[in-house]
Amino acid sequence: GQIIRSSQPKTIVIANKPTFDQDLLSKFARLSHQKSKLVIIDARPIANALANVAVGGGFEKPQEHSDADIEFWGIDNIHFVRQSFIQLRSSLYDPLKPKSPEEAIADLGESALTLDWMTVIHKIITGAERIVRSVMCGETVLVHCSD
Repeated sequence: GQIIRSSQPKTIVIANKPTFDQDLLSKFARLSHQKSKLVIIDARPIANALANVAVGGGFEKPQEHSDADIEFWGIDNIHFVRQSFIQLRSSLYDPLKPKSPEEAIADLGESALTLDWMTVIHKIITGAERIVRSVMCGETVLVHCSD
């Protein structure tokens, strides 16, 4: 199988005609050896994808890609991911108040920040596993990353 990466599609309405992107994705779908379907993964939460339409962004719609399986993974944008990591790191390490490794681990287990970070990491690792399994089965996977 193959992995293809692209940014989110733009919103274009042209009298129900297939766009260049739709034609290209149909060709990618035919690259799959085991299945005729393309796997399209949008890493964003679906609410973010819908909101981006208002500012000219878009997302792949099932009715436009009959030869594709489309999944949304719900991974927040890079700014949220970075901030959750910074907050977690700050809660574990403060150069003005050093902690022993045992204290840091105890604080980690009690921190709400840990839950945010672990949720993000879980989504990323689960998603990576999904991509690997699909590619190993001969499927072509298109990944739209979070903005």
